[in-house]
Amino acid sequence: MEKINITIFETLPGGNELAHPISLPEYLLPQVGDELYLAIEPPLTRLKITSKRIVCLKDDQYHIAYTADRVEEK
Repeated sequence: MEKINITIFETLPGGNELAHPISLPEYLLPQVGDELYLAIEPPLTRLKITSKRIVCLKDDQYHIAYTADRVEEK
């Protein structure tokens, strides 16, 4: 099964972003509004996808970049 390389840019305070590059099969690609957990380090990081953009690298190659906000646990 072919995996697609994506990057999720987590919005940080102060306008900075933290990049999380991952590879997923097409059927698991997130959509805007989805919430997901990243197991970066304990505890799990919960993110909500806020935007999606496709970046063309070459004629037949592309990369999907997402922007996400951290969801604070209550």
